[in-house]
Amino acid sequence: MSLSVKSALVPNPNGLITTTTPQAVLCTNDQTYQLRQVHTSNSIFVLQTTSGQDTELDNASSTTGKVTAISRCGSTLELIPISSSPKTVLLQSLPLFSDAGNLSAVDSETSKRKEVILNDTPLSSCEFEKSWIELCAFELGGCSWRPSAALLLQIWASLMSAVTLKGLNLEQEFPLSALAPVVEEDGHPLEVLEALLARVCKSKRETYIEVDKHICVCFVGTIMLESQAKAGVQLDTAEFLHHWKDQLPEAWRKEALLEALNWSKVKKMA
Repeated sequence: MSLSVKSALVPNPNGLITTTTPQAVLCTNDQTYQLRQVHTSNSIFVLQTTSGQDTELDNASSTTGKVTAISRCGSTLELIPISSSPKTVLLQSLPLFSDAGNLSAVDSETSKRKEVILNDTPLSSCEFEKSWIELCAFELGGCSWRPSAALLLQIWASLMSAVTLKGLNLEQEFPLSALAPVVEEDGHPLEVLEALLARVCKSKRETYIEVDKHICVCFVGTIMLESQAKAGVQLDTAEFLHHWKDQLPEAWRKEALLEALNWSKVKKMA
């Protein structure tokens, strides 16, 4: 197990940063802990085991365990699991990407690549990677981004056009090269397509991908709701379900049910 200590602004459970003083966090492979120094009036000793011969025993040369006090501590460090959502923590480090025009507004001094953000973010490597995929984050133009829901919806529409043109079956493994030309013709970066597919993929073998039907259906419904909320569009339930089904392959339309949505994520977007 690897351990690393980072210094960063730690958000509260609601994902908001309420302090300007960096705090130390300890990251394992898959968990992040806030470090807090705890003072105590009790004497705490650090013990080290030793061994020695017990000469008082007759007809024996038994080895008995012993301990030696090698240090005294006036305080201890308490590990407190970070209670805020890892995705919310990473979200604050990623600028929004809605179209290629965002590249011209990149500040070369503040733009960061994925590796740099990982080192600066109070998250373990596993938490970071999982959140990176869930946000469909990607690197482009020397900077890390998160795509807007509207852009993801546009790329999904391009993907569906490619599926129709190529006669692909999304429930079977298919080559990424079959989708790339159509997405590029629509003016979208391939990096965003790859990030979207990473979010919904079930398995990946070299340049071939297989997507998860249930994840796809929920993902499309969620980004539709987020896109409509950002645009101030209000639809009744029947109308929303109708539009949702239109974004899915014919065989998946019956899966577009409100019960399929992850409402905890939907509420966070509202």
